[in-house]
Formats: sequence, structure tokens, C-alpha cells
Amino acid sequence: MVHSQKEKGYTVDIKNLSNGAFVLSRSIFESDLWFKPPEYLKIWVYLIGKANHKGRKYRGYYCERGQYFCDYNELMDQIRYKIGYRRKRYNENFMKHLMKFLRDTQRITTTKKPRGILITILNYNTYQRISNYERTNEETNEKFSTDLDVNQKPLSINKNYQELKNYKNSRKRNISSKVFADDSVELRLSELLLSLIVERNSNYKQPDIQKWALHIERMIHLDNRNIDEIEAVIRWCQSSKSSKSIFWNSNILSTKKLREKFDQLKIQMEENNAKQGGSSKFNGLNEKDYHDGAF
Repeated sequence: MVHSQKEKGYTVDIKNLSNGAFVLSRSIFESDLWFKPPEYLKIWVYLIGKANHKGRKYRGYYCERGQYFCDYNELMDQIRYKIGYRRKRYNENFMKHLMKFLRDTQRITTTKKPRGILITILNYNTYQRISNYERTNEETNEKFSTDLDVNQKPLSINKNYQELKNYKNSRKRNISSKVFADDSVELRLSELLLSLIVERNSNYKQPDIQKWALHIERMIHLDNRNIDEIEAVIRWCQSSKSSKSIFWNSNILSTKKLREKFDQLKIQMEENNAKQGGSSKFNGLNEKDYHDGAF
């Protein structure tokens, strides 16, 4: 049974709303992607919309939040269209060139896997959090979110808004007045990052460690980051284990920047660990999947 309702003269299929939604920034109109062939934009929107809202397992296969597993045939199907009675279809080389553009512009990373590719949307958490669009200044935005009108109906955008509001309501406090205890995990991780920075640069200016701890708290409670994973990324990006980690030494100089680049840092850390014989986070395929396919 299809439920529908009238809205300004149009019939709205309620079933469409149950599929959820995702955020697309208006800045896309000014981006390089907007001025590329339309197939580029279509694939980008498709990948954002299909990426997992939260980690899930499917037939023994696991994808993290912001990841999607597919193959080139599926992507090519999304950009085919009809010209009269003829169907226009792009070849795999075109799709590989398109995906290379998305990688080169740091929108995605791809990892080859049996039966397809694992695609990770970089900075997915940042762009899919509706609160980030309410204020350009993050601290102002946090305070604004705690003071939302109780009669205002929350938007249903991949459940991010509701999760954020639930977190704010549970705290019932002004973010700017938060003081973290000396033994808190937020302060411990902040001091860890600071100590590793100071080891390389003794003249580094002492930051407001409480503000640093606030960004760690957001990573844990808003971004759903694992505490051990945060610590591992901090240690890796401040180490000299590889050329990539050395590059981040001079770029991750605050917990705010750590939060902003976390997805990219985590992926590079896991790739580096895999090359050195460590375990990769992606471990959802088993022997049966190799024969039957993941989907």
C-alpha cells in the first residue's frame, strides 16, 4: 500500500521519504566538478548518496561509514542514457579516468578488492553533518545547536541531525564553559598530540589545551571515533615511519586539524601498516565471498 499526501497541489509519496536523505553543499556550484562533463557530477552524487551512513556487514562484507563497495559496471550503468532508440553507454576506460579525477582532487580514495573496488568518501563526516552548515564558525555553531527552538522539527538527513540534537540535549550545557578533568581521555589525547609536537619543536607555542580537548570530545561523541583509533592516528601522523607520516608532522598541529583530516590520516595509516605487514581495517571478505561475489 502506497501512502501519499498533498503538498501545495502535488502528491508526495511517503515511501520516498523513508529512504532517507544526504547533504549536498551549495558550494558545488562553484567547484571544478560543476564545470566538468555532467557524468562526473552524476557519479559524485551517486557515490555520496550510496555511501554507508554507518558501518554495516553484508554477506560477510563490511564497509565503514562513508564507504561504498561496487564495480565499474555498476558505475557505468549510472551514466548511460538513451538517444532516441539508441542507448549511450561509456566504457571502462572512461570510468577509470573519471575516478582518477575524483582521487586527484582528494574527494575519494579507492582500494582494489576481489569482485570490485572499495570507495571511501574523504571528509564524509564533515560534509554530512548538517550542523556544520548552520554557522561558519564552529564554536558559534555548537552553542547555536544547543539553543534550538524546541518546536522546530528536526530534519531527517541520514539521521545525523537527530543524533546531534540528542547529544546536545543530553549535555544541557554551554560548550564554552566546559572544563575537562586532568584524567579525562579528551585531555590525555590532547596532551599526547602536544607532547609529540613539542618533541620536534621545543619552541611550539603553548595552546589552550581545554579547547584542544573540546575537539577530541567532538571526535568521540559527534564523529563516533574510537578512542584507541584516535590515539593510533595521533602517534602515526607525528612519527617518522613513512614519507606520508612525515608529511603530516608539520600539518597536524592542533586537534582541530586532526579532526578535519582524520579520514585521510586513518586511510593512509592503514595503507602504511598493510605495506609493512600489519593488519588492514578492511577485512570483511571471506573465502566464500571470493567464489560467490560480495553482492
